[in-house]
Amino acid sequence: MLFKILEYNFILTYFYRKYNLIILFVKQKIKKSEEFNEKKLL
Repeated sequence: MLFKILEYNFILTYFYRKYNLIILFVKQKIKKSEEFNEKKLL
């Protein structure tokens, strides 16, 4: 039982971190493209 909980926690943590990295990556991409668009407008 305890092992199951630990395993579940581990999987959750793993996916959470993975998801966070993807979000960070996407945010940076969006930021870069916005900066690029501003430069084009100027």
